[in-house]
Amino acid sequence: MKQTHMSMHHIAQAIECYREKDTYTVREIQCSFVIGLNYIDMGCPEKAIPHFQHALEKAAENSTKRLKGSALYNLGLSYFHNKELAQAITHFNDSIRAFKEQGYEHLNRILDPLIMLSKAYFKKKEQNLGTYALNNGIELSEKLKDHILLLIFKFLRSLYIDNNFEQLEKIMELLEVKSMYPDLEDLAKDAAKYYNEMGDKDNAMHFYEKILYFQTQVKRGDCQYEI
Repeated sequence: MKQTHMSMHHIAQAIECYREKDTYTVREIQCSFVIGLNYIDMGCPEKAIPHFQHALEKAAENSTKRLKGSALYNLGLSYFHNKELAQAITHFNDSIRAFKEQGYEHLNRILDPLIMLSKAYFKKKEQNLGTYALNNGIELSEKLKDHILLLIFKFLRSLYIDNNFEQLEKIMELLEVKSMYPDLEDLAKDAAKYYNEMGDKDNAMHFYEKILYFQTQVKRGDCQYEI
């Protein structure tokens, strides 16, 4: 946590320097992204929103329109983690549209907002819309041969549509081989909350234990240094 706060201090200093020259607009936007994402990681998504809104305003300029989709996506993340699902859904959809406007070469950027859009719809109990977004994500990730995100989409389908515990375990094993521990932690949280709401305490406890395990693996990864 100290390292996070320290990095935010240096980023805040850098962003003031970037604001002095228009040529540094991209760097300024990227700094806003870093600050906002750090706030989300620290459990303060409401504090991230102004930074992402600032980034979105700067991204409206012609020279940085390519960053508009990312700014909208990050805003969606803030609202999602702040449990403002309607706002999150709006921004994820806007992010997808912004990426599509950039042309086919950016379609792989659509996968992340599609994942979060699917989650938001399912958490909001809008099953049909969640299924539609999920199927789009599966189709696109197969087309782009993005095997990792395809597994994540299949996990969400196994959880929210098929309720297939065995398949959830198999997908987690495949992702663990790839050391995708931060993603696994998020997926375990989704599963734990889902089964808890369903009243399935045994499966909920299983995934809560998974969360602790994956959190430990993330910390171990952060402490690996090469000499």
